Amino acid sequence: MLGIIAGAAIIAFLGVQIYRTQNVYKEELERFYQISKNKVTVIPASGNWVMIHLGLFVVLCGLAVYTARHPEQAGTAGAAGLIAVSIGLMAVLLLNVTVMRKYRELYVNKDGFNDHGKTVRFTSIKEIHPGLTSYTVETVSGQSVKVSAGAGRELMKLMDEKQAK
Repeated sequence: MLGIIAGAAIIAFLGVQIYRTQNVYKEELERFYQISKNKVTVIPASGNWVMIHLGLFVVLCGLAVYTARHPEQAGTAGAAGLIAVSIGLMAVLLLNVTVMRKYRELYVNKDGFNDHGKTVRFTSIKEIHPGLTSYTVETVSGQSVKVSAGAGRELMKLMDEKQAK
């Protein structure tokens, strides 16, 4: 019973966090569209992020199925709680992918880009440092902005195209 209550609390907390984050990103993206006068190009950069979420979904699904078939491993009450938590986390992962995928893309206008509410002009980019899960964009003013790995790769392609022109 305690596991089911904990699962419900986790689901509620993560659902509220996703909703709050979505509202913040939505406002920032609307502001970027207004600044750009709706001349924004959306570059898909969320492919790996979605695949990671779907992989976690499959792992949680496997855990729930295994626990349902072998409840003696966790005890009867523990098995029900573990299954409830697994199903709740699967629901949260699906919610996260469906709601937040839009905000994982790279939004570009003629002057700069927007990633997670951070707007950076192309002329102010000094260097882009690649990393495993995120790229760091260093500006001329010394500010560092972290962008997702997918957005960083696309941004590097854009910068190479701009330099080639």
